Amino acid sequence: MEHPLPFVSGLPVGVPCEITLHNISSESKLWLRMTLDDGFVQHIFLDLDCFEGSEVVRKFAFVAPFYRTPEAYYLTLKVCIGAECLFENVGPVQRFGGPKRELVLLCKEKQVYLSKVNKD
Repeated sequence: MEHPLPFVSGLPVGVPCEITLHNISSESKLWLRMTLDDGFVQHIFLDLDCFEGSEVVRKFAFVAPFYRTPEAYYLTLKVCIGAECLFENVGPVQRFGGPKRELVLLCKEKQVYLSKVNKD
């Protein structure tokens, strides 16, 4: 594991993100998707107004909170960015606190390694 992020079970952990977007319209609805190996998925809405730049290139750095840290010594989060499908022929998806429609992934999933903090 390369430089795992420390975490405490049951508390949120901050995942540092540096995002560069190319040719994304200001009407796009983008989401950061974080997935655990057990299938749990958390979405965070990315507000394009917070990105520096134009529709050609936008850059943004922030720390994304991940809220579900289970009792484990090591975790691997899979993180990626997706654009919400805004086409009329794409049906809605029932998700609480996430995108209303299916996501089109804009990049390969990146793996983020987490390591539990020891009480010493």
